[in-house]
Amino acid sequence: MPGSADPHPKKDPKKDPEDRKGPQENDVRKDSTPAGVTREKDTSALLTVEEIAARLAGFTGPCAVAGIPLRGLVVPGPGGIDPARVRVAGSLMSIYLYGMRLMFFPAVDRARELLDTQDLCLERDVDDSPTERVTDRVTDRVTGNALRNALYCWPDRYDRVTPLQRATLVAGVLGQPHPDVPAEQVNAEIDPLLRNMFSLINSVCDPGLCRTDPTPATEDALRLARESVRYQLSRSVTELTAMRVRDLQDQLQTAVVVLTSLADRIASPCRTQLGADIWAGLDRLVGPQLRADKIDVMSVAHAAEAWQTVFAWLAADIADDDLLKETRPLCGAVSRLQAPRQTGGCACTATGLTCVS
Repeated sequence: MPGSADPHPKKDPKKDPEDRKGPQENDVRKDSTPAGVTREKDTSALLTVEEIAARLAGFTGPCAVAGIPLRGLVVPGPGGIDPARVRVAGSLMSIYLYGMRLMFFPAVDRARELLDTQDLCLERDVDDSPTERVTDRVTDRVTGNALRNALYCWPDRYDRVTPLQRATLVAGVLGQPHPDVPAEQVNAEIDPLLRNMFSLINSVCDPGLCRTDPTPATEDALRLARESVRYQLSRSVTELTAMRVRDLQDQLQTAVVVLTSLADRIASPCRTQLGADIWAGLDRLVGPQLRADKIDVMSVAHAAEAWQTVFAWLAADIADDDLLKETRPLCGAVSRLQAPRQTGGCACTATGLTCVS
């Protein structure tokens, strides 16, 4: 009837879309998210090729190395080579050979003891003025009160660096072991480096049969060996080491003057002869001990001279192009310290080097 309600009205699917399939168990309505909670974006859907390419193009993480251009790597060589510290090591070598091996320091100790036994023939200075003092400046000799003062004040100089400290310095820089110095304090790196450098210098000085000049490979190896020695010495010489070596060098110079001046003033009766030198004074003071220790004075003295030549070469700034020219004057010095190789029964023939066993 018109105006009466239909007990079963038909639902319009456009107005009631949720009724098309009916309510599902896992349905989540948009309006079911609590207030203040942000829902994550659904990432389960597959990305398109364009979206993946866009993401990779903008990737700049720590592993993105594919696009790094390959260039030559420029790294400076090991620095820290200090010629001044190399010179300190050279001075320490002279201190070790002259002062310790050849016993210049113990000789002055012995001379000071003779002040108490009246076995030194020392002149009496008439006047302390420089014009009247008995001094021979040409041979660096002092007499009279100057010599007495040098001997009397010797412990003040000598004790500033004790014998154990000297031995520790020599072990730590030059690699010379000592019974009282722990093995871990001995510089074990310097000796192989020096031996390798000497071998290469001998090769430069004597290229061998059938050759007049060293090979470029030998020259390059020598350059590297020299820098390795300089680098190692620069590392081993600390500021305190340098200060102590300066102190010891001053002591050694004092010992040279004292021993030279005492050369002809030890035996009795006195015989003052200006021709006496430091070696005569050394022999009269500690000669018996040197011979008991089987110290060959001549060999050690020549080695000390050779080391001075070597360290002067090490401390010099030499251009690469001048290396061979500056190395050749070392030939005699290095051959004293390390004998050149022997060629045995080899001979230079028309076809090259022929060796006969």
